[in-house]
Amino acid sequence: MKKFISAGALTLAAVVPFTLASPAYAVLDRASVTVDCNSPESGENDQGLLVGETSVITYVNCADDDYVLVDNLDSGNAIDQNQNVIGVVPVSITSDPFTVTVTEFASVTAYSDLLQNGYEVRFTVGNQVADPFGTLLATEEATLPLNGPEFNVAIATDEFTEVPLADIVGCEIMPGAHTYGTIDITVTDAGLFTFRVVDTFPEEEDLYFGIPESPIGDNFLAVYSEFNAADIESGLIGCNDDGDDWAVSQWDETNLIADELGLGDGFVETSTGYLLDDQFPWFGVNLEPGTYTLVAATWGEMSSADWTAGDTGDYTWEPVDGTITYEMWGPEGGLTIGMAEAELAETGVDSSFAVWAAIGLAGTATAMTVARRRTQRA
Repeated sequence: MKKFISAGALTLAAVVPFTLASPAYAVLDRASVTVDCNSPESGENDQGLLVGETSVITYVNCADDDYVLVDNLDSGNAIDQNQNVIGVVPVSITSDPFTVTVTEFASVTAYSDLLQNGYEVRFTVGNQVADPFGTLLATEEATLPLNGPEFNVAIATDEFTEVPLADIVGCEIMPGAHTYGTIDITVTDAGLFTFRVVDTFPEEEDLYFGIPESPIGDNFLAVYSEFNAADIESGLIGCNDDGDDWAVSQWDETNLIADELGLGDGFVETSTGYLLDDQFPWFGVNLEPGTYTLVAATWGEMSSADWTAGDTGDYTWEPVDGTITYEMWGPEGGLTIGMAEAELAETGVDSSFAVWAAIGLAGTATAMTVARRRTQRA
């Protein structure tokens, strides 16, 4: 589902809205985590939090097997339903269910000496990251459809080694077949444009407790002057698969915080409300006025046939159209698409156009030109 579209120094062309209808994927919520002590999947699990967010862990089937709780960080940020602060001294789980509220960094483990089994939930708060240069021009989704297109990357060294593309620093992808989606953009003002992935569907497993491994996984984003699936280096201007390749200093700080706490990799929080894994692409390129194509794809090998079947041979998932959500930042323009009714009344823009845009039929460059002209006349 499209979050919003706005246009300033660029316009979007031929956007088709995407609505998820599969019951196999629940809406995820960082505000609650459930740990079932009868689950065979014990061990460590991550849960990211935005600054100021609170998460409640609900333990079920834990009270009868002498499970106790500890916070390996002794952070003081985990408090149980009886108002006990969870620390390094074990606190018993006395009822079923049993809840613990977590407000910041914490590493809460439920452990049973009787069963020699444990469940650890590691909470990491996003480190607030600076906005890219310029202004936010658009937030868009590229769809990776079932039975969709794919491109192939030839082996350069071996099947386990990344292939560098067009001698661009940080621009690498694994060999093999890759399912992908595209969207065209038209740049109207020259300048530095930044592209960063902020979300995927299915969601990245490091961001939410207990969800299965995402088939999208480490993803890939590229911008082309002209895209040719038969020759993916032709027309390539910039690409990335790991955000910490581009925003190095900010990711270094983030990962240092997490490493010092023994939590593994950290996350960054954007001013636009997203929590980013360091596997999300992030890169900038200088663009002149003209038309370009953005390509979003899997970084690891994922053929269209495997994507459609939901089976790589190593693991399976419920087949569904996937999405890669990304932001585009650059020189400030002066046009917004899909304004609220109150704003439309003030500018004199025909409200029927906003309805048209809202249902996804105003994605063409022609429609956006009409909107620009109407806004200028107001």
